[in-house]
Amino acid sequence: MFFSNLEPQGLKNTSYGKPTDEENAHDYLWRMAKGLPKRGEVAILNRSYYEDIISPKIYDTLGHLPEEIRNDKDLWKKRYKHINNFEEYLVENGFKVVKFFFNVSKDEQRKRLLERIEDPKQNSEFSFSDLEDRDNWDKYQVAFEEMLNNTSTELAPWYVLPADNPWLSRKIATLALIDTIEEINPKYPTFTGEDKKKAEEIAKKLRNKEI
Repeated sequence: MFFSNLEPQGLKNTSYGKPTDEENAHDYLWRMAKGLPKRGEVAILNRSYYEDIISPKIYDTLGHLPEEIRNDKDLWKKRYKHINNFEEYLVENGFKVVKFFFNVSKDEQRKRLLERIEDPKQNSEFSFSDLEDRDNWDKYQVAFEEMLNNTSTELAPWYVLPADNPWLSRKIATLALIDTIEEINPKYPTFTGEDKKKAEEIAKKLRNKEI
């Protein structure tokens, strides 16, 4: 919704679900590579590596890891460091990182779940796992707060959006994206070097109807 006016060729959208066996056989940031943008692209990472902080805290999904890692008392502290370093790496290589957290209240979530159940047009958006997540509401809030406090940096800030108000959320996100794009100051690619000379020669021939 924030990118509806962008050229589709310059937009890349990748959603991340539960890690596959192949993904679990690698480090947890490995699967992010497929979603990263090329220069000149805007990439959306839906859920991304932050799921590898939140989900394990709620559902203990790290059984595939060596015991010394699972039992490391500094596991989460280290993952926050990994993520901050990874985002710093991206920014220092010319890829801006902007993060949006849609903060929805428990009552608003209840209303939306009811709509998805009661409105046939929204049934496809409902998942029974949503109820299990709702049962763990308090655990999620603690995990979210710790995540935000430890991974919102000057180079890669979090924008916490008031998701109960979709219009206001969109406005805040849009303004943040505008600021970022203006800072990047993108330009249309132009001919340079040998390509410029070749293009000028072709243009001359076209004007003279030689080709």
